Amino acid sequence: MAGHPLYVGFLWHMHQPDYRNSVTGEVWLPWIRLHAAKDYLHMPRLAAGFPGLKVTFNLTPVLLSQLEDYAAGRTTDRAEILSLKDPAELTPAEKREILGLFFSIDPDRVIRRYPRYARLYELKPEAEKDPDLFSAAYWRDLQAWFNLAWISPDQVEADPELAALVARGRDFTGDDVRLILAKHREFARQVIAAYRALVEAGQAEISTSPFYHPILPLLIDSRSARRASPNLPLPEPSIAWPEDAFEQLRLAVSFIERIFGQPPAGLWPSEGAVSPETVELAARFENLRWLATDEGILVRSLGTWVERDGDGNAVNPEILCRPYAVRTATGRKLAVFFRDQVLSDRIGFVYRHFSGVDAARDLYGRLKTLRGRLPPDRPFIVTIALDGENCWEGYEDNGNPFLRTLYRLLTEDPELKPVTFSEYLASFEPEIELERLHTGSWIGANLETWVGEPAQNRAWEYLARTRSEFLEVQAASPGMDHELLAGAWRSIYTAEGSDWFWWYYSRHDPGPDNPFDRAFRSHLASVYLLTGRPVPGWLLEPIRREPVRPASRPPVSYVSPPLDAVEPAGHAWSGAGWLEPPLEPTTMRPALVVFRRVIYGYDPTALHIRVETQPPVRDYEFLVLFRLPGRPAARILPDGSSVDWAGIPPGTGFSAVLLVQPARPGVDLYLAGDDGSWQPGDGGVRLGIDRRVAELAVAFDSLGIGLGARLEALFVARRGPFALEVLPAAGLLTMDLRPF
Repeated sequence: MAGHPLYVGFLWHMHQPDYRNSVTGEVWLPWIRLHAAKDYLHMPRLAAGFPGLKVTFNLTPVLLSQLEDYAAGRTTDRAEILSLKDPAELTPAEKREILGLFFSIDPDRVIRRYPRYARLYELKPEAEKDPDLFSAAYWRDLQAWFNLAWISPDQVEADPELAALVARGRDFTGDDVRLILAKHREFARQVIAAYRALVEAGQAEISTSPFYHPILPLLIDSRSARRASPNLPLPEPSIAWPEDAFEQLRLAVSFIERIFGQPPAGLWPSEGAVSPETVELAARFENLRWLATDEGILVRSLGTWVERDGDGNAVNPEILCRPYAVRTATGRKLAVFFRDQVLSDRIGFVYRHFSGVDAARDLYGRLKTLRGRLPPDRPFIVTIALDGENCWEGYEDNGNPFLRTLYRLLTEDPELKPVTFSEYLASFEPEIELERLHTGSWIGANLETWVGEPAQNRAWEYLARTRSEFLEVQAASPGMDHELLAGAWRSIYTAEGSDWFWWYYSRHDPGPDNPFDRAFRSHLASVYLLTGRPVPGWLLEPIRREPVRPASRPPVSYVSPPLDAVEPAGHAWSGAGWLEPPLEPTTMRPALVVFRRVIYGYDPTALHIRVETQPPVRDYEFLVLFRLPGRPAARILPDGSSVDWAGIPPGTGFSAVLLVQPARPGVDLYLAGDDGSWQPGDGGVRLGIDRRVAELAVAFDSLGIGLGARLEALFVARRGPFALEVLPAAGLLTMDLRPF
């Protein structure tokens, strides 16, 4: 092989929030225990079977500390209690609780793998109508199967007792359930040792995140969120607790050193959220040499973009496939790796729909394509970073065929070399220093998932009030018991975790009774209880009162807005419909997220469209494509480019195209002819532009339509010939122009 291989850095991120009640110790959700049985042990053991493989596991301390509690028998979760209860003694409320939780695993890949579990699932609707209608055998088998199905198939096959239970399939006993749960504890006891063994074998590196998984840029200064989102509403007063951010990181480094015998060299900031101040903080820890975040942060830091071909492969991968140095105020440099979002998200969201072997071959082929596009004389590295626990239940056989095939292909090919990030840096220093680092996360390259909406800001304000009042008590009570003091701070740090604010985001549905809201408020309440004060009334009411916000809605009344492009959209748009990008990445939801949302509506004579963007609107051009009733359609656009974008139904053509060029500024209308050619429209289109908004008014006459028409639309953001994002991400948007 001539030159360098393409180095491949996997970062498997393992995290769960703190499910322990700060006062009672009750564990209200079972995901730590269940993932220990299915994923946390499975991942290092599977990697150990490929001696040439090197991987990085990002283990959050809040996860590991709960695993330690399970391993030591110090904790029991609510699902365990329900699993162990005699079915004859279950109350109707407990039966409904079981029905709501005990099918919480992928129905197609897991539940239907086991005939009896599948039958229990089919009967669930009837059981919900009348829980007492079913015999004790139904409930006992459900108690067993929920816990049994959460065990990795590898573990089941290797354990004769578990294999026998799966083979029997039904008519389980209380002893069977106790055996399954005992196995869960046994697996939990083996998890940390499995990672430690992989590290000692030189196959793995352990990186970490701040202890309770807070969003560091927000904790340091919540106003930093406005760097990516200038008009974002923020909590009042603003959050500025750099000392808490330091302590969250200090606790994490100390914890990992205790568990693994050495401090971590790498940091995955919670949710990939970074800022210049975050790097300054990390640089205060001498052991930390590198951190990782998202491609979207890189492209905004550089002011450029990663071009991708029609298959999503990077055309200019030399931008992305390398670490960058970030220099701090003290002159110290930290290396920053930026994950390839397309490759990472194919594992996280796309490959579950493939056979495992086909998925592995697809990823391997993409890595080979990258290798072929990179100069061989430089040590390029591609970073693949994602959640390492939640995606596998959607895969064939818990991801085994995919991971085994992928690991084998990588370790057998001299042109691809899996490495840990510290191993890479031991040989190759970053060659390029970033002049600026964008503030944002791996979700949309901003911080809006955790701050800015009413419930999110309310939660931050409740946290700030609790913390402020506790500091007053602490200052007035210098002799306060040390354990109580530590417990109160632990509750505050726990409440600073990202997960609570994630569930307050209106695009996320926490389910009935929002257990995450109750948990967040209980952590704050414990601060009062631990210091002998009554819990204030405002902590007894739910924080989130707004309903789940849908990703789209149709227009509900006429709109005739002025083309002023002001932010935010004013009352004139209140009757319009909207379309927002999906939260989960897709093939056409890339790292360079452009669309914030598209708002659309109409009056009796014109269509009105408002495109809101994340970055400045003048940096891009936009296509608005229409399929019109009874009009010819073309598949080649006026500039000669094709419409063969991922997510578009095969054979789709369009009747009209609006080419919006905010930098000019200008907009051109083209109409398709019978021969597939394009002719300029007769005008009838007006444009308004501001920093992150483009507004259009399109006269119905110019499109040859009127009220009552039904048309389909597609919105495309691009630079040059490259389509950066398509909305909707799959299919077309149907517009019914019904009279109001």
